[in-house]
Amino acid sequence: MHRVAQVGFAAVLLASCSSSARHAGTTASSTTRTTVAVSPSASLHITGDRELAGDVVDASVVCSFPTVDGLQVSVFAHAPDSRISYRMLVAADKVFVNVDSGAGATFRERNFQGRGVSAFDVTKGAQLDSQLLDTAPSAGVARGAIGRITAVKGSVDCGNQTPGSSTITVTGTSRTGRYHTSRLDPVLVECYFNSGQLSVIGITRAGNENVLFLISLGSDGVINVEEAPAHAVQRYYGSVSGLATLTSNGGRAHGDVVERKATPPHTLHIEGNATCGTPMRD
Repeated sequence: MHRVAQVGFAAVLLASCSSSARHAGTTASSTTRTTVAVSPSASLHITGDRELAGDVVDASVVCSFPTVDGLQVSVFAHAPDSRISYRMLVAADKVFVNVDSGAGATFRERNFQGRGVSAFDVTKGAQLDSQLLDTAPSAGVARGAIGRITAVKGSVDCGNQTPGSSTITVTGTSRTGRYHTSRLDPVLVECYFNSGQLSVIGITRAGNENVLFLISLGSDGVINVEEAPAHAVQRYYGSVSGLATLTSNGGRAHGDVVERKATPPHTLHIEGNATCGTPMRD
């Protein structure tokens, strides 16, 4: 399963999909004018311990990223030491930086936060000049030997990236609460046609609680769902083929997904259409 721009749920809960946002090309309009696709980009410098400091490498930017605290700009990048990753969420009044390394049993991470955000626009980008302090660790994840960063400075540019659109709703009862044909809004839609997958990230409500959802539609007709309330992620799966359909610019969901590793399991109904944002991914 893709995880959107490497800064999806792990950074929001504190992860997303591994995909480069650096695409370029031209599309002809209905007139003779041509619109150039401007790639999202980030030029950021980290101050901190030796293995962490320097300009970030291979930055991937996702703008208009839905979180329970509102739309933000997310950035996934590497330190000059490629074994270390940065996952950032930028809001109007703060920046959150997750530093991690390793995988599986060796995975370690450390979280930092600061202010110093200016010229913020979720559709355009932001300027950063932020002093960073340690913030709460992610539940159950050890810091290990990850060092300290003290500042991040530079800019994030959304280019002409767009978030896409969706009419997808969630109906049913989970451990979080009751969803009454609850529409995902705001929403981000990313399409990965080479791997036959469409990912929809959005916010909906269970009672009075805002809840983050990741809904993945596959070319095999299957739906995968992650529900991420404040306490823990619940995962659901629709094992019957034909619940999802992909099109040339989006997809449709129509079916039930059943909670994994729960007795008794909850069931949610996923219904609606999604249209890809741009750029469409490889």
